[in-house]
Amino acid sequence: MSNNGKYIRLNLPIVILLLLSICSCSPERKNIFSKTYHNISARFNAYFFAREKLDEIERNIWSAQEDNYNRVLSIYPQPDTSFINSMDEDFDHVIKMASLAIQRHKNSRWVDDSYVLIGRVRFYRSDFPNAVETFKFVNTKSDDDNARHQALIGLMRTFIENNESANA
Repeated sequence: MSNNGKYIRLNLPIVILLLLSICSCSPERKNIFSKTYHNISARFNAYFFAREKLDEIERNIWSAQEDNYNRVLSIYPQPDTSFINSMDEDFDHVIKMASLAIQRHKNSRWVDDSYVLIGRVRFYRSDFPNAVETFKFVNTKSDDDNARHQALIGLMRTFIENNESANA
């Protein structure tokens, strides 16, 4: 009889943690458990993998850049369209992972950062109207100053690349 009581006492914290994790899975809930769960899941799952893949793509773009020292050097690399088209599957992976963070973890603080990643992918694909729309959305709707600043930088870079210097 005493072994059963010991067994229940040892498993009680596990049962409580299990119940709390089940209660926090809904993206519509606003309690502390739900927010913590979605912040951790969004950051260390979908957003992390999307950001890592986009960083890898940008490293490849930088390594493929050949500078001509007889001309003015550009601040950002100017990748050619054939190179960007060869990275199309990687861009799709970034958009898929960032979209998962947005759809499944609506009340996390990483939604705005995921939108910034999607805007950067649209920029690299030369989908300038959608990139501008994405960056403007983050700039107007986000409460996170860092995400808003990244969106502004992406917005200015998109306008400059699209030869809209008046908007930049």
